[in-house]
Amino acid sequence: MGKATWGMPEVKAMLGGWAGPRTPADARESLSRALGQLGYGDGLFLVSRGSLALRLALDEMRVQRPARGVVAVPAYCCPSVPDTVRDMGLSVRAAPVLPDLNLDLSRLPGLLGPDVLAVVGVHMYALPLDMARLKAITDATGAYLIDDAAHVVGNGRKPPGTAGAAGLLSFNQSKTLTGGSPNGGGVLIVGDEQLRRGIAARYAALREGVSRARNYIWFVLRFGIERTPRALLEYLHPFDEPLPMVLGVNSKIAERMSASACLVVAEQLKRLREIVDGRTRVVAHYIEALRANPVLSFVQGSEPRYLSRVLVRWNEGPPADQVRERLLKRGFAARLPYPLWTSPDDPTAGEIVRINATHLELPASPRLTSAEIDELVSAVTLCVNSAAAK
Repeated sequence: MGKATWGMPEVKAMLGGWAGPRTPADARESLSRALGQLGYGDGLFLVSRGSLALRLALDEMRVQRPARGVVAVPAYCCPSVPDTVRDMGLSVRAAPVLPDLNLDLSRLPGLLGPDVLAVVGVHMYALPLDMARLKAITDATGAYLIDDAAHVVGNGRKPPGTAGAAGLLSFNQSKTLTGGSPNGGGVLIVGDEQLRRGIAARYAALREGVSRARNYIWFVLRFGIERTPRALLEYLHPFDEPLPMVLGVNSKIAERMSASACLVVAEQLKRLREIVDGRTRVVAHYIEALRANPVLSFVQGSEPRYLSRVLVRWNEGPPADQVRERLLKRGFAARLPYPLWTSPDDPTAGEIVRINATHLELPASPRLTSAEIDELVSAVTLCVNSAAAK
């Protein structure tokens, strides 16, 4: 069960980026116009990945407010966010999260003092965060708001990613739209005019994006096989970690978005509604399948909505890594939650340790059928029960 939503249109677009007549600048301009039609407007900087967009934003924010050196980040989020902050020489402050894994806004104000440069507000797995409330909190403390919509591409007057002084979109791996490689693309959305002028100079200094065949080979093997044969899952699993090293994949290239990534994302934008509706249907069926389950529960609320990833949890029993290994032996793919990135001594660490111990991320491809979801939920339940009985 692949984690991406690729088909032949994406493959053709990818190849067109390699051999077609479109230059990277032309492809970026075309994608920028398409995003503008969704409500993203001006101030778009298309880069190789979302973490580079974050770096560009924080670089200029630090210039504008040099006395501030702390960035507040959700205690549960992709480790690339705090890693990027630390790599820049800034300090990271972990902010507590709710059971649905979004920021706990009621506990946030106490963490924000005059040393806080920015707050990264993440719509975790596309679950909407109350950005109006968060903006009121950041405005009151003088911190910048970064609207991290890496997992979701919206449509409307105020789509996700546009509520802050800066915002982020990501097109890597299992996001809403997938550019197709470790450098599959990202967007920095800059609403603050003063920030925009400084960021434009940094963006112009980036090197041109290049479409690398080895990155796409890695992507297809790791994420793009829509129906991975069950017999291969356990065989391929040991190669997950060393594969990028063998292929020479560089996942932190600082450059503008490549032509191939732009063309693939633009192709997927044509069926954004289909992707969103498909995953909304998948989430609704997960909720229904788990409603009366005595072992598992759905983490991200009870309302059917679009989510980029689905998490389930169990209250008692074996650790998540054991359950995942048992699932692989049965031919089902699953992923562990984001790891603990903050210090074990941090007050929020215990919450994240519990998440890592008893949560599992299940496939959420919009092409999953109801029967496949039922089969997967039954397999997870069986693996939790059988491991607990050992």
